[in-house]
Amino acid sequence: MNKITAKRIILIFFGLGLCFGLEGIARLVLPVNKLNLLESIHTVCCEENELLWRQKKQLNTIFQGNRVITNSLGLRNDQVLTAKTGNVCRLICLGGSSTFGWGVDLDKTYPKCLESLINNRVGEKQIEVINAGQIGYSSYQGKIFFKKFMLDYNPDIITVSYVLNDIDKVRFFKNKKLSDSQIAPEVSKFIVF
Repeated sequence: MNKITAKRIILIFFGLGLCFGLEGIARLVLPVNKLNLLESIHTVCCEENELLWRQKKQLNTIFQGNRVITNSLGLRNDQVLTAKTGNVCRLICLGGSSTFGWGVDLDKTYPKCLESLINNRVGEKQIEVINAGQIGYSSYQGKIFFKKFMLDYNPDIITVSYVLNDIDKVRFFKNKKLSDSQIAPEVSKFIVF
């Protein structure tokens, strides 16, 4: 065996040893599967026939290390009256888990930050921001959710933020790699893989 081949073999084994060592350290340092992610999502979401799933109503739990409290619509928001009061401009934030505020406290969600930012800068007309983010929703589900539950709140402004959920065909539930719009509601099940 020549010197170059021996060095390559040593470098390969060194690289593999380094990778295995880092993996071992990561397993020791990082928490091991506190709760399976899908089981964790089940603590926040429940089956819903037309939408496939939605967040539980009146929830008060810890999810991804943060307190999650939902209102009577299952939104991570204070209770909202259907009718607007006074000179309020109502903004509804539709979206998936980033809108919901996955892994952050309520005051760190972008709808709550947006509300604070705008209300600190405007004078008379106050902004009311409703966090209508639903974990894992695609834009198809968001459209149905908006028409069914949020349209009556007469928003002045709507933001829409559905990112990977529109292209991710294998999410929380068995869907045979079909898009949400292709799944018949009566046959969809809230089943873990």
